Amino acid sequence: MGLKAPEPIKPSFTASYILGAFNIISRSRRYIEAIPLDLSLQDIQAYFQVYGCDIETVVFVESIFALDDKFLKDARKS
Repeated sequence: MGLKAPEPIKPSFTASYILGAFNIISRSRRYIEAIPLDLSLQDIQAYFQVYGCDIETVVFVESIFALDDKFLKDARKS
């Protein structure tokens, strides 16, 4: 059709860092009768104790909670 494929987007350091952290923090997720529960501040704090945080804490925490909300919304659709 004569269209060029768009250039792939390079993820930013911040986005990559937050997504990687979310994957690690999600490993501590608890379930009740196969229903996933929300991540807590304690889950995030446990991550901080091991890895620290290379970005502003408020941005990091709010981003993790936003990703968790998306995960839970998608999980509850299934």
